[in-house]
Amino acid sequence: MEIPAAARAHTPAGAEAFVKFFMVQVNVAWTRPQAGLIPPLGEPGCLSCQSFERTASDLVAKGHRYAKTPATYTRFEALSGAPGGRQYVRVLGTQHRVDIVDSAGRVVSTDAEKPIAVNAMTVWQGDQWLLYDMG
Repeated sequence: MEIPAAARAHTPAGAEAFVKFFMVQVNVAWTRPQAGLIPPLGEPGCLSCQSFERTASDLVAKGHRYAKTPATYTRFEALSGAPGGRQYVRVLGTQHRVDIVDSAGRVVSTDAEKPIAVNAMTVWQGDQWLLYDMG
């Protein structure tokens, strides 16, 4: 997986671009579905990353997938106040009302539509951003 150049910059804008890339990968992991996309983008102790990956792995194991993009993100904004080497990023968007379907296309469950407003914390490790957590 190639992380875009903008998301590799060690700047607040780079952290914003990284979180945007991360959230696109979650959408891909759940609609394809595909396990293994999330762990390389998260710090090993990231509980949110583990939860996103667990969902992807469960979808793969059951032969299920999201029928369309689970969420759309409308704003990524770097925030001040994070400890050294870290960057807060505010994420706004919408979790869509979307069906989860089996391999035959039958609906097995449906996520409700709701707004998304969370803060992500990224950490600069080596030469890249990683997601530290989200909540």
